[in-house]
Amino acid sequence: WLFSSVTADQLPNDLRRSLLTYMQSPPAFQRTPSELAEVSFNERRDPFQSLFEQRVFLLIRKRGYHVIPQWRVNEKLIDLVVTGEHGRLAVECDGSPYHSSTRQIQDDYERERELRRAGWRFWRVRSSEFALSPQDALAPLWQKLDSLGIRPGVEEENLTGDAVNIWTPVALDEDDSDLDDDEGA
Repeated sequence: WLFSSVTADQLPNDLRRSLLTYMQSPPAFQRTPSELAEVSFNERRDPFQSLFEQRVFLLIRKRGYHVIPQWRVNEKLIDLVVTGEHGRLAVECDGSPYHSSTRQIQDDYERERELRRAGWRFWRVRSSEFALSPQDALAPLWQKLDSLGIRPGVEEENLTGDAVNIWTPVALDEDDSDLDDDEGA
């Protein structure tokens, strides 16, 4: 949480502005990779690990949600992350070949437990349930997203704010830094 009594347009181009605009609009919320516009239901494409994961992505996106595949957190990957104005939800797609051995399942749940401690919320869908009825398998997901305040149809500008508040890293001038000062060292 970041509390501020000023807006980004009231701050000079410095680290305070950079921090505030980053908190308002993290880079991963700014856009979904453009190559995902060409994803199909029947041909697996990168960055998806399976066709099942890709199909879940397409059905979530079809409902109007902003969804990002293979979200990296602390050197760990989350299959899909659905984002909205009031939060985000990790969606894990459980099925072969990534969840077939006992060790793979154990590693996956250990990763989830670690990320839950960091504040992530998870929802899981099994490939066997999805194969029988995608609509029935995803029905609890729509309820979960609604309960978290994550709504479909959130336009990217609502996630990023206006152009003034889009985060870009600040380049620091060398003469602005007191770290090079050898006095007192």
